[in-house]
Amino acid sequence: MSTFSSDTAARVAKLVPMLSSPVAGEVAATAAAIERTLKSGGSDWYDLAKRIAEPTIADLVVAPRPAPQPTWSTEKERERDAKRKTPEWPTWGRSSHFQRLAWMKKIKNSGRLSDTDAEQFVEFWTVYYRHQVGATRKNISIFNKATFALWREGARI
Repeated sequence: MSTFSSDTAARVAKLVPMLSSPVAGEVAATAAAIERTLKSGGSDWYDLAKRIAEPTIADLVVAPRPAPQPTWSTEKERERDAKRKTPEWPTWGRSSHFQRLAWMKKIKNSGRLSDTDAEQFVEFWTVYYRHQVGATRKNISIFNKATFALWREGARI
């Protein structure tokens, strides 16, 4: 037994698919051709088996998975998703509890809210701070509109 050269491997690789022939004579002739190729390269069937069993660099490197592509049932959905953009400003749904509190403080101090909205908002901020209540749609709407306005003006937390 000796080393299995890359030249021998390339020649054997061309012959191996012929082993799948449904004709028994062709399979036997291919096996004989593989044996002659192996012997001319100074190898044998054991070297071929060893070469097949040992891992190569390509086996050890994990190829990155392609990113999943969205599937749309209609062209209209695809167009809708293409037009839809993720807002840049921090909305209620994409902010953590502490980020919301920081933005609420900015909103309260900005003077942008009407008197009634400001009253409700300060009341809400106080109980939300203590984890005593969840947000209503109106509170979320006020928060999103106010953060958007502040964000456009360059405010950040």
